[in-house]
Amino acid sequence: MPAAPEMADRYDYLAPRLRLFVSLDIQGSTSFKYASDNVETWLPIIHWFYIETQSTVERSWLKIAQRLRHDVPAAEPGPEPVFWKSAGDELLFVKEITHPLQCLSAVLAFKDVLVQQNDAILRRSEGRLKLKATAWLGGFPNLNKEIPLVGSYADAYGDDAIVQDAIVQNTMVQIARLDQGTLPHQRDFVGPSIDLGFRLAELATPRRFVVSVELAYVLADMMVRNDLIDRVNLQVDEGQVLKGILNDKEYPVIWVDALSHRSPRSSLERLMSRTSCNAEALRDMCGHFIAEAPILVMPYIVVADRCVYGTVPPEHSEKLATIRRRISQEMGKEEQFVHDQAAAAGSGSLDLELSKNLEEQAAKVRGRQLGDDRAPDDKEA
Repeated sequence: MPAAPEMADRYDYLAPRLRLFVSLDIQGSTSFKYASDNVETWLPIIHWFYIETQSTVERSWLKIAQRLRHDVPAAEPGPEPVFWKSAGDELLFVKEITHPLQCLSAVLAFKDVLVQQNDAILRRSEGRLKLKATAWLGGFPNLNKEIPLVGSYADAYGDDAIVQDAIVQNTMVQIARLDQGTLPHQRDFVGPSIDLGFRLAELATPRRFVVSVELAYVLADMMVRNDLIDRVNLQVDEGQVLKGILNDKEYPVIWVDALSHRSPRSSLERLMSRTSCNAEALRDMCGHFIAEAPILVMPYIVVADRCVYGTVPPEHSEKLATIRRRISQEMGKEEQFVHDQAAAAGSGSLDLELSKNLEEQAAKVRGRQLGDDRAPDDKEA
């Protein structure tokens, strides 16, 4: 059985994280496919979209991140957004945010992707296909959760170990058992923020690059603080009820004008072109909406146990400490059970190897628990 990863390499899924998600989708793809019974008329375009878009994201990120860092030397771009998964003709990307300016970099980069890819897909489809985008933020692990896929667990511990897992009944303990440095496509993300993002994606158009209220707050805040007012053309439309979201409270429709880079090509486009809304007013509106809406939390960023943006709500720190204590207790019970089984079975058994892994994991969780007794240092930004 393959050895478990070293403890230093393990991934702490309980560490506070802010993630940015982006959806890139093809508008008109269903009717385009049904227009012909010949798969060769549409498959090459879809295949091109899958392959070329990921390369374009990397190039656009490098270009935009370097440009922003030139203007704001303190900006830390970090790694580029990475492919998360696909859903039909929709590609989903994710980036962990460690500096608030990364939100601005990501939105500008994906707008650049839209510009490049839209021109190309229009040519390839003879004007029948266009791209649209949506972006939103999700905080982990209090509001949303990440779930390691079973395959990543099997790779680390061997398929037989899954059979031995019958004793583990607590979902959080199961996830803790899987905590390791898996790639983004080996983890799934679930929670209210993910549901909200997919609802917002329904409102996107090739012009309307929809962003969540939390993301709009960070964008406006960074534009004001760093004198970058002209970087993103942000628009606000009348709120809409998003089915199943926020108890049917109207949600502000905030979007980036993805066509603001070009001159209007028709009288309709001239009428639709608008100057960006006031960034300070937008920031204030978003902050008020987040404070008043159920579930939503003002964005905050924690890096190495230190809050570098926003403020960690006290209840979030308390909840994480409680979860770690519960996991430590449950894993202690499991550790003792397997240890007893291994002792009875003798040396060299599968139970003995599993017992060793469990002891290491439990020790790591207990060590983190000590750190969680101290809330991350809050820093108003």
